[in-house]
Formats: sequence, structure tokens, C-alpha cells
Amino acid sequence: GNDGFTAPALQARLDGNPVTVALHAGRYTDAPGQAFQARVDGSHDMAQLLARAPELGWLGHYLRGRSHWKVGVDVPVDAGTAGKPMAVLNLDSDLVGTTMALPAPLSKPAGQALGTRVRAALPMGSGPLEIGFGQQLGLLVRQQGQGMAVLATLGSGQAQGALPVAGLKVNGRTPQLDALGWIGVARGGQDSGAQDEQPGGNALALREIDLLAAQLELAGGVFPDTRLRLTPGNARLAVQLDGPALAGQIAVPDAQGATVVGSLSRLHWRNAAAAVAGEGVAVPAEPI
Repeated sequence: GNDGFTAPALQARLDGNPVTVALHAGRYTDAPGQAFQARVDGSHDMAQLLARAPELGWLGHYLRGRSHWKVGVDVPVDAGTAGKPMAVLNLDSDLVGTTMALPAPLSKPAGQALGTRVRAALPMGSGPLEIGFGQQLGLLVRQQGQGMAVLATLGSGQAQGALPVAGLKVNGRTPQLDALGWIGVARGGQDSGAQDEQPGGNALALREIDLLAAQLELAGGVFPDTRLRLTPGNARLAVQLDGPALAGQIAVPDAQGATVVGSLSRLHWRNAAAAVAGEGVAVPAEPI
């Protein structure tokens, strides 16, 4: 009728898999100010899901598997007016069945749950895209004049800070951090960065990683309250470390097999077992 309609449980198939579809319009929507709502509930392969959003293609390097997703599209009554989007897309999942191939603290096996929410304006690319992986990682993604820009914040479900002009910027605080693992992520971003500026590319050039770890793990050692900053440029990755037990600078060349050089002004070594026992070894500062 003129006041709307509802179809709460339609059975359909998407990418060959069964899904449940719900459609609501007019007075049958579940929120005031909404003209139309669609809901799709079912299992989705991560690669197929990311293929529908070119802005997130680079995440395919790190997220793999199949999980249950609830997908919603809301069209407000005032869609497209006063700068408002034509529609809003929401996706929710516990990510059970999907692996997260990132260094600590963001590594996740397939069987572990991690409440995840995605929110984006439609059509895709018309506004910012926000993703929250529990309280572990918040992402803000936006297509800008100079390319795709991504801000990632560890230790929060929402990205915090200013977007880079283009590329990837990582910040935040975390209880635990695998330094060598993140250096590997940074070098991977550099190696594939040439294609990242193209819309829909699967790589994203790193601009900066700036993280503060309550416990930073590096080459078998554990260092408390340490800041790790990684900045690419001049055919190398600049690594800066600053904490009460570890401080200095290291240059990691882009070229495979090239010599890593640097110097430490402070090094108080603890391996994991010694850290638990409250023991440590102070090492004089020497160039490395």
C-alpha cells in the first residue's frame, strides 16, 4: 500500500550460497526517518566480499576465509539532500572462519571471534568508509584527489587522527607489539607501493607507522613502554625506537640482502622468561 511494505524472510542465493533477505519500506522500517531498508543474512567468502569494494582490495592480503555476515542497506527519507548520502551500508560479523594474517597484536586464527563492523556511504567512494575490528583496530578509508587514503588506529574500534593525503598511516597504542613483524608489513607495503595509487589496486603504499607498545617484542627481547616509528623513503625504511629499555635508529634498505645499519643509544635486554622473572641485562650502547 501507500504506507509501505514488508517482506521479512525471503530465501535467495548470492554467489551460489543461500542467504535470507528482508525488505522493509515506509512505516515497516525499524527506525524513524528511513524510507527503505534491506537486510541480507548469510555466509560470505572474504575475497568475494572485498571484491565488491575496490577501496578494500588491499585487505585481501591479510583477511582470508569465510564468515557469517549481516549486511544492511538503509535509504533515508532525505537521501541525497544537504550533503547526506543516498544510502548507508552496514556489515556486521564475528569473523569466525576468517584468519587475520597480521603481526601481534592483530593476528587471529580462523576459530577466534572478533566482532567487526563496516559502515560506508553509498554509492561506494562517495564518502568515508569506517571499519572497527572490536577494540583492536579502527580503519578510516577515503578516496581522495591524490589516491586512496587509509588511517589505521590500533587499540581502538575507531580510527583516530588525520587521514594521510594518500596511502596508509598507522598509529595507536597496544599492550603487545611484534616489531619485526610490523617492519615486514612496512617493507611489504613499500615493495608493492607502485600500484597503490590506482583505484581498486590491491596494494597500498605505507606513509608511516607510529605505535606505542606496553611490551615491544624484538629479536627475542621484550622492551616495556616503547615507541616504534617506521617511515619509508630514500630506498630504505627508517626505524626509530624510543623507550626506557631501548632507544635508537635503524635503517633497513629496500634492496634484498643489503646491510642493515643503525645505532642504539640505550639497550636493556630481557628475554621473555627473564621478563617474567623480573631479571634483565643492561648492554652498553654501541653502533650496530
